[in-house]
Order: sequence, then structure tokens, then C-alpha cells
Amino acid sequence: MTVPALKAKAGLSTSSSAQNSASCRPASLQFYLPQMPVPLSACFKDVGRGMRRRAPTGRYETFKRIVDKHIQIIVRPPLFPGPVRVCYVIRKPDRRRRDLGNLLKALDDTLTRNLVIEDDSQIVDLRIGWTLEEMQMPVLVQVEAVNAP
Repeated sequence: MTVPALKAKAGLSTSSSAQNSASCRPASLQFYLPQMPVPLSACFKDVGRGMRRRAPTGRYETFKRIVDKHIQIIVRPPLFPGPVRVCYVIRKPDRRRRDLGNLLKALDDTLTRNLVIEDDSQIVDLRIGWTLEEMQMPVLVQVEAVNAP
């Protein structure tokens, strides 16, 4: 399968404004993640005797490996150096009560780890929501550059 076909399958779309075309940075980026994020309570575990240390769980390591590979191979994101607006739309796996806020750690870390953004502190507008509609993959991520105030 060709790279453009893989990008289309992944739901990748980018748009550039005339202002950003000179610097070769898109104004926005949209892509899907192939796996549901791990809730915060399942990201880390306490390890060591007498010492309070935290280590990533196997479930979180698996999420990172799958998602990172997807982003690096299919999406190849640009780095947004300034303030950004981020929107996550997550396909709700079932009708059980779930806390959206517990999914943010894994999602924000994914953007930082894969150089979509330099640091979580760049996010000046954050939106997250559930959808019951069918999507290509479980998570839609939209990142948009915001003009600094």
C-alpha cells in the first residue's frame, strides 16, 4: 500500500494558510489513533520497597507502542512551536459511565512524545468529548495553531 493510501486510510488531513506556508508549517492537523487511551489510574503503578516510585504499566506501554508507531509511520506530524487548540473526539466503547478527564494524560503525552507539540503547556484551548457514532478508529485528534495574544 502506498503512503498516500495509508494516510487516507488513517484519516490524515492537513491544511495550510498563506501565513504558515512560508514556514512550511500547517495551520492544523487531524488524524486518528488506532487504540483507546489508557485511563490515568491504569498508566502507572507503585514499585520498590520503602521507596515511592512510579513505573508505567504494561497496558500503558502497549498503548504507547501502538500509537507511537501509528503516528510516526502514517501521520508524520509537524511540530507546532506555539500555542495550540486541541480537540479529542473519542468513540465511547459502551454505555458505561466513564470519566473523560482520566484519558487526557495518555493523549497529551502522546502529542508531546511524538513531537506534535513541544509541551502540554502549549495547549491553550482543550476540548474533549464522547461520540457514539462510528469512526475509522477510536480517537480523532485535531491540533490547530492559535495566534498568540
